[in-house]
Amino acid sequence: MSKGRLIAGGGALLAALGMIAAGFGVQAWARGRQPAILAKPEQKQREAIALRIYQRPELQEQLKKAKAQFAASPLASTPDAKATIDRASEALAISAAYYAANSDATCPYIFWGTNSGHSWMGHNVPSSGYGLDAPDNIYRSATFDGAGRYVVRGTVHGEGPAQQSFVVYRGLPGVPGSMNAEGHMDEIAGIASEAIVRDAKGNFALTIDADPANGRTNHLQVPEDLPAMHLMIRDSLDDWARELPVELTIERLDAAPGPERSIDEMTRIAVDALAGNVPFWLNWFESYVYAKPLNEVPTPWKRVQGWGMTQQGRFALKEGEAWVVTLDPLGAKFFDFQISDPWTKAVEYVSRTGSFNTSQADANPDGTITLVASPVDPGVHNWLDTMGLLAGTYQVRWQGLPASVTSGEGAVRHVEVVKLADLASHIPATMRKVSAKERAAQQKARAKSYANRLR
Repeated sequence: MSKGRLIAGGGALLAALGMIAAGFGVQAWARGRQPAILAKPEQKQREAIALRIYQRPELQEQLKKAKAQFAASPLASTPDAKATIDRASEALAISAAYYAANSDATCPYIFWGTNSGHSWMGHNVPSSGYGLDAPDNIYRSATFDGAGRYVVRGTVHGEGPAQQSFVVYRGLPGVPGSMNAEGHMDEIAGIASEAIVRDAKGNFALTIDADPANGRTNHLQVPEDLPAMHLMIRDSLDDWARELPVELTIERLDAAPGPERSIDEMTRIAVDALAGNVPFWLNWFESYVYAKPLNEVPTPWKRVQGWGMTQQGRFALKEGEAWVVTLDPLGAKFFDFQISDPWTKAVEYVSRTGSFNTSQADANPDGTITLVASPVDPGVHNWLDTMGLLAGTYQVRWQGLPASVTSGEGAVRHVEVVKLADLASHIPATMRKVSAKERAAQQKARAKSYANRLR
């Protein structure tokens, strides 16, 4: 199959994923055999509104402008970048529609967005990932005001995520002041699952307001004068087949819901969001991600709120080459490595191996993990499938680290570009080889386990 067909083949993938979801996730939810965690009536309602907003002529016109802005970027000079403009800009557009449909701080809802395309609850949901979106993360968000008082309640079903984090950002990425001087998202407040106080069943309540904690556990203090802040929740799943996101609700305690916004008003919000997001992200790509050394993984940097370490960057290969990366998970509760396209949108990862976490990857005898990224199958289990791309971006994450790990020194063991023909001499002899049949089984298992979250 050609590279163009791989990149453009989203329709068949969405249809296949819809069938998988019907068989393994949503169908069981609909029969009431499993608790609804993400597939809630409020999610369905806001998705329906967002899908209407996405089709509105005003947003489609702004999407045309977005695609032109992508095409005018100096990063668009390569064939891979040109081939992926549509998928990247369309994902930003549906994300803007999601934001608009869920941007009322007087009636907040914790909305699941930034995900792979899927079919559920009567909706065909397009892919909405961007900004090095992690395949392992359930990304949920809500809009809230600093002058308000809110409580978030969490209910655990079965086995929870390897880590869950709550982080408050100044606003939706793209608003002024979203990034700090180092090029990272400006985190105002945050808490991770390791620090959350829970009851005997693992459930919890988290308060958010401008007052100090004053003895309250699980409290996030935020600036009173900041409206429309962005609460981002990440449920980082290590084992997709067993771990489930935490069921979450949010309630505003000090004010009744305001009047419902019209579709015209929400469309204007979406248009403005997309208009701001595109130059914001293009600048971030050019000034931060592409400023990193090519085909290298620098020492990871620590998250502002202390919930982990991460690193981002870029790679570029020639025909017949592979990128070999060996990393030490450092005992992290959650560790992953993902490949993204030139515009930092994750490559297809549901039925293809575009990412690996510690549950999915085979470790080396010393506990390190060696991954092989290439556009063609090298016949090893730990293949980072680049979706046929020779060039793109990546992110690696270490979360829930032991207290003894205070820096990223030693996290990156070895990185090199090698000829595929010589791969065997550049990887551990213990690395598992896989046949075409075994690869198909690996891909099928990924898709089935991903569908477990569609409920």
